[in-house]
Amino acid sequence: MPFSISTVYALVLRYLYLYTRHPIRLVELIFWPLVDLLVWGFLTTYLQKNGGGQFASSITFLIGGMILWDVLFRSQQGVAISFLEDVWTRNLLNVFVAPVRTAEYVGATCVVGVLRVGVTLVVLTIVAAAVYQFNLTSLGLGLVPFMANLMLFGWFLGMISTALI
Repeated sequence: MPFSISTVYALVLRYLYLYTRHPIRLVELIFWPLVDLLVWGFLTTYLQKNGGGQFASSITFLIGGMILWDVLFRSQQGVAISFLEDVWTRNLLNVFVAPVRTAEYVGATCVVGVLRVGVTLVVLTIVAAAVYQFNLTSLGLGLVPFMANLMLFGWFLGMISTALI
């Protein structure tokens, strides 16, 4: 039985339907990253104004670091929470009774992680640009492989945390 994209697609749809069924999941996906951005943004603003000129514009790395940390965190959560959702609802057996291979299941959780990162990254980038005049894309094309590495490491951490459970 080869790797099936349609099986991965079906599993991704299953996890996405959970977001429409429980709106609190969307709040969790947007609210907590915004709280983090506001906390680190206000700290950055405070240090810029009260740092005596030594923190002039270089302290904005805190906002960029927070956004990039969220890429790692959300990709890890996408893998781990998808698995834990099946464990909590006692649905894991039902998933694997169907012809689902482990690689397809992991692939679906990684796609969910990418979607979670995408939604959060768009929201954080827009808010950071509007409120703190921080442009994430000003970091250039070097940001793409760096974010890809952060996502891969997040998936790896998600699989490790899932394996420990």
